[in-house]
Amino acid sequence: MREVKTAWRLWWEWSPERIENWLEEMARQGWILFQVDVASLRFKFMRGEVNQIRYCTDYQENPGDDYFKLFKDDGWELVWAGAFGWYIWRKPYTGERPAIYTDKATMINKTKRSIKVAGSILLFYLLLFMLFFVLGPGLKTIEDNIRLTVSLSLAIIPPVFIFVQLIRYNRKLGRDRIRE
Repeated sequence: MREVKTAWRLWWEWSPERIENWLEEMARQGWILFQVDVASLRFKFMRGEVNQIRYCTDYQENPGDDYFKLFKDDGWELVWAGAFGWYIWRKPYTGERPAIYTDKATMINKTKRSIKVAGSILLFYLLLFMLFFVLGPGLKTIEDNIRLTVSLSLAIIPPVFIFVQLIRYNRKLGRDRIRE
């Protein structure tokens, strides 16, 4: 019977090294990732040999066959093709730690793709927010209007936070690129 471990981890595009380093540390402890849930929060590991495995996350809107071939030819294994264009790749290594992106310009472009998606989601929320404010005065009681306003205000906080964090991360990458 194989030993399986489940772990929950919240991660974001603006800090990919956190999840990548954590997955690599799990492999060093003998826990090899084999499944990620659709929301990319629950990770399942199988007990295996202690290994040095590099994990990398990537976001691609519509990858073609060349995308997968490029990784496969370089020795990367696709661990997870997740929701909304997210991918997790892994590659065993000794010596120098491999990376799928080696230059800041490519990383900036990757994050710009995420900003575009997050911006679209934020725009949807803002339009929804404005629509309810136009319709809100038609609600029967002031309490209904207050509840609706509070609910919508709370609902818009996560997309705004995500959008701002992605922009901050991209600016940091840009500053790092200039220093190189």
